[in-house]
Amino acid sequence: MTRKYRFSQLSSAAFVVLLVAFSIRMYGLGDQSLWYDEGYTVFVAAHSPLFIIPRVAQGDLNTPLHYLMLHYWMIGAGASEFAGRMLSVFFGVLTVAVAGTLARMIRPASVRASLIAMLMLAVWPVSVAFSRELRMYSVCIFLDVLATVVLLRCMRNPGAHNQKWLAWAVVTLLAFGASVVSVFVFAAQAVCIMIWWFMTKRTARTHHAITVTFVTGIGIVAWATLIFLSGAGYGGTYTGRLLFPVVLLESMAAMMLPHLSPDPLVAPLAVVCILGLIPALWIGGKSRQLALITGMGIVFMAVFCSITGKFSWRYASLFVPHAVILFAVSISSMGRKGSVMIQRAQVVSVSIALITGLAGVYVLYTNEAYANDDFRGAAAYIRAHAQPDESVLLVAGHLAPVYEYYAPDAANVYPLPPDIDINIAHILDYDRAAPLLNKALADRTGAWVLLWQDDVMDPAGIVPTLLRRISHKLQPDTVITQFHGVRLEHYIFDQTYSPLPEAIPPLQSTVNRDGRQAGLDGMGCGQLRAPRVGERMIEVDCFWLVKPDSGLPYDTKVSLRLYAQNNALVTQNDVMLAPVKGVPFVPYSKPLTSIYYLNIPADVPAGTYTLQAIPYTGDGELSPRMSTPLIILP
Repeated sequence: MTRKYRFSQLSSAAFVVLLVAFSIRMYGLGDQSLWYDEGYTVFVAAHSPLFIIPRVAQGDLNTPLHYLMLHYWMIGAGASEFAGRMLSVFFGVLTVAVAGTLARMIRPASVRASLIAMLMLAVWPVSVAFSRELRMYSVCIFLDVLATVVLLRCMRNPGAHNQKWLAWAVVTLLAFGASVVSVFVFAAQAVCIMIWWFMTKRTARTHHAITVTFVTGIGIVAWATLIFLSGAGYGGTYTGRLLFPVVLLESMAAMMLPHLSPDPLVAPLAVVCILGLIPALWIGGKSRQLALITGMGIVFMAVFCSITGKFSWRYASLFVPHAVILFAVSISSMGRKGSVMIQRAQVVSVSIALITGLAGVYVLYTNEAYANDDFRGAAAYIRAHAQPDESVLLVAGHLAPVYEYYAPDAANVYPLPPDIDINIAHILDYDRAAPLLNKALADRTGAWVLLWQDDVMDPAGIVPTLLRRISHKLQPDTVITQFHGVRLEHYIFDQTYSPLPEAIPPLQSTVNRDGRQAGLDGMGCGQLRAPRVGERMIEVDCFWLVKPDSGLPYDTKVSLRLYAQNNALVTQNDVMLAPVKGVPFVPYSKPLTSIYYLNIPADVPAGTYTLQAIPYTGDGELSPRMSTPLIILP
């Protein structure tokens, strides 16, 4: 087969594969709602470049290239879900094309390797997923693969011209400019360059490669340092350090299946990924270099995630094209000796990979587990049903950009806390939530509450706790659950709103700390509203302190016992210590506010009573035990 015919054959087949990749990524592109990160991206990109650059560094702890590209893209194409995601589709298809080039470099003159790599990447579920997100990952991954192509070309010839190394540096910096997570790819490539430098004949040109690598690294480190210094008030994470082996397994599994895989699937998927990469080590040449970049990059990423406590499958998606190319090269090498049986095994392997990939894409499009959070549906429902004298509360407040995207003209919308960027330094407790609610609910007859990531920003459920007090109902008036990933609650107030005390009120309690310690302490209980005889219900506010990392079960209970002055038991009610959400599953050093309701007999006379609040778990009672005087009015 002549080179000209081979090139023509590759070009025609490659065009068909790119068309398939484009069609798969375009299917239903605008059907789903923007999720939080996408909404934030549109919010930032809609502003001027002078706003974008510092905002991205300080708020997103990221680099601005994708935001700037999207800014000018939206000027021409618009800001709809479909138009915004089209930019990612474009670079996703380009990545498929560059993957073919990289595969052909690893196995020179191999049309088969190039086409297998392109076909697999075209239908690879993770590749399809990040190519349809209105985020920076598609652009970043394209530039990372392109940087790898340029790097391998530079290392192919130790006497390569300096311009090629400069080209690699420029593409690498552009990739980092699209997303900071590209630093993992650069770090792996730098290690590969150092090994190559030690193993080749050192000349002035190879020394130039080290110089370019060093200068590029200095530029990346300088910008990364600037980002983290400017974002010093960003907050942290609750999770602490993650286990490195677990993160490594999840990273490998995330290259096979998008989003966080169900726990039972993590280990099998990780094993499949590792087994698919191992054969590339025996092929030799640039296959080993690509395997080194892929493996080292994943390790660097896993180390970073285990230290910072934050992991996302999107980080692992950086190395998906590299892994798919290695799979493709391994499969294409099976037919090297021309054996009919081996060639059939090759066809079967490719067929299995394509069928599995297409099945994965089908699941990606049809399984609700992979659907975006439906902010569009929730916002539309609120706009259709909210009354003019009702407020909309967003918990957590950093979902405001995506809510504003779907309800740009909505009034009486209050983010709680009022941060566009997630900042757990502003986690909600009584002292922070009460003033915000007083401002949001003044002169209102009800409230709609959009709950998303409230386990992070309101882990103790202070907002629904206080709203239930205002409406004097144990449950919200309406609970709407049909919006995927988003909880919507509606509270109707049964009387004119009266402001909450903006600080924890004085607590007239005796706190007895004798007994079994389990990371729980108490500040005391109070009675903001005294019932009258015949009301049948008494309301009590208790404030607890849960020590971080105490391991206290979320379903820890409290026994509420009301005693008359003669020490006779009037009524008893055993409830969850934190009735709305249970004890926070994250370290929570703020006062935990619990509002309890006790049913009292109709014939209980007016007078002063004593409430004992005794926490307990399945292992018995806990310290402290709190005693509080309560009043029932005539």
